Amino acid sequence: MKNLDFVARIEKHEKGFNGTLIQYRMKEVLRWCKGNKVLDLGCGDGQFLVVLNKRFRRIVAVDGSKLRMERAKQRMRNAKSIKFVVSFFEKFEPDEKFDTIIAAGILEHVDNAVLILKRARRWLNKNGVIIITVPNANSLHRHLGVKMKLLKNVTEFNKLDLKVGHKRIYTENLLKEHIRKSNLKLLRVYTYLLKPFANSDMEKLTKEQIEGLYRLCEEKSFQKYGAELVAVCGK
Repeated sequence: MKNLDFVARIEKHEKGFNGTLIQYRMKEVLRWCKGNKVLDLGCGDGQFLVVLNKRFRRIVAVDGSKLRMERAKQRMRNAKSIKFVVSFFEKFEPDEKFDTIIAAGILEHVDNAVLILKRARRWLNKNGVIIITVPNANSLHRHLGVKMKLLKNVTEFNKLDLKVGHKRIYTENLLKEHIRKSNLKLLRVYTYLLKPFANSDMEKLTKEQIEGLYRLCEEKSFQKYGAELVAVCGK
């Protein structure tokens, strides 16, 4: 029952503004994808797979939730190039290597992020890339939360972090440290989409306003304040 409740909380979290954020996350991930073979770690109910299926010849999708995997299979029932694997990342053992490995929105949930990255490095082709996305501690809405005395500091867990099972709040420095400890080479790191307010308030904005916040984050003076961090890594 606890697992079902947790899945329900995650799926509720992926609606509303966070659903919009996922769309922008896909856009950023696709910028750095390469090759023909991709591993999607934490595929959930398959939202990314719809896009990845148009880009890659071979896809392996992994998730620890049987329920979410069944929904992903149903969503992608006509796709022939996808192998579905129900497994925790700590126990997953692929028999092939990949040109692109996607770890979007997972490192903040796992007990040992460095372990997962070290294992992912073994699954990567020589010239492949690992694309990581995590929530950004320096997001504007977290700074606002500090000023409003809702948070003691930007890395403190808020109610939503606890509800969806976050184990850490990533600063750019912490993400770089985990990448370094994993013996991966950091190729680039940046943030995207300014998020000034909590999700409930972001949902009141128009598409044009959100797109404006996305473009504004590309400017140097705003760059470190985006909603999520993106890191592109190689061997």
